[in-house]
Amino acid sequence: MKLPKIDGERLWSAHMAMAQVGRIEGDGVCRLAASDEDRAGRDLFARWCEEAGLSVRIDGIGNMFARRPARDDTLAPVLIGSHLDSQPTGGRFDGAFGVLSGLEIVRTLNDAAIETEAPIEIVNWTNEEGCRFQPSSLGAEVAAGHIALEQGLAAEDENGITLGVELDRIGYRGDSGIALNARAYLEGHIEQGPILEENGEDVSIVQGSMGVNAYSVTLMGVEAHTGTTPVTRRKDALYAAARCITEVRALAEEFEPDGRATVARLLVEPNARSVVASKVVFTTDCRHRSPASLDEMSRRLRQIVDRVSAECGLGYTMTPYWTVPPRNFDADCVGALEAAASAMGLRHRRMVSGAGHDAIPVSAVVPTAMIFVPSRGGVSHHVSEYTAPEHLEAGCNVLFQAAVRLAGIADAGGQRA
Repeated sequence: MKLPKIDGERLWSAHMAMAQVGRIEGDGVCRLAASDEDRAGRDLFARWCEEAGLSVRIDGIGNMFARRPARDDTLAPVLIGSHLDSQPTGGRFDGAFGVLSGLEIVRTLNDAAIETEAPIEIVNWTNEEGCRFQPSSLGAEVAAGHIALEQGLAAEDENGITLGVELDRIGYRGDSGIALNARAYLEGHIEQGPILEENGEDVSIVQGSMGVNAYSVTLMGVEAHTGTTPVTRRKDALYAAARCITEVRALAEEFEPDGRATVARLLVEPNARSVVASKVVFTTDCRHRSPASLDEMSRRLRQIVDRVSAECGLGYTMTPYWTVPPRNFDADCVGALEAAASAMGLRHRRMVSGAGHDAIPVSAVVPTAMIFVPSRGGVSHHVSEYTAPEHLEAGCNVLFQAAVRLAGIADAGGQRA
């Protein structure tokens, strides 16, 4: 059976409508997890799903599942989705593309009156960004069984408010089971990097992800007057942090192109003029596709902090807060996406994800694959983030073809076609 194409204009309109929820200056959005803006985005998504004839359920960590029934509704569904929460100054397409692609796929199936053999479900995962509650992809991690539900609900933001309390407040703490039961999970996402655009390619088929080891480091020195204390007598936590940052950057360069190492967040105390910093907290992570190389980078990272602290006369703590092993995505799901891109004549490549996505924890328990579509200038997590309508449309068509292939089509006699 020749499948129709998705409606690219309708897909773009859905993105522009969702972008009005939590809109901020510069065409960006702010929909922090479990915020009022997140509730508004969820409400809009739920209304669209119900209008499309889908049943919506919410699990115990707030993940939303919108189900399109099938000829054999007892079969495990094909999941399609991503997330609707954003960074504080996020863009219009990060996360939303995966969720809204799922919606457009269902709308296209409805328009063509196509019945699938197995159900299709659209999923909106809770707290993918991890900027309000840690860790990232918290909803998917709980659903995959990597984090206990109680632990996930107890995650606190910087004001000490728990995710569970906020989900209750916005009305999105559900009571359905959290165990994942699916035959496949497909996720569409913007690339958040420059490779596709620079090479003039339409889509990438993501075959797996880098592993991540992330740490919170606290350097402990002594406050002193910047005008009266000789430099050689200081225990300057900020100076030590600067040295760590420089050496982490050198470590990253040594392991390019397959590795990453970064210091991304810095808190300084007392953060006062004329006072030598007595305490600095920073986050750092290393990433690599190879487990052995990831272990080596992590060992070197700890050596940097230990040596610099000793040379600067400081105490320190280094605590892991996020650990994800390298993942390989399912060969059949990768093949379905690749076959769809080839059949449509799209310029495509295989790629490994350096960023975290909901697909990564899900892939441990459900056959999974992803696609990326180009990001203009490689920009993401910024108000200027942009992906052209034609690239969204092409990516959604790849997801559509692969999802239907994995779910199967029932003919008029109820047999799989």
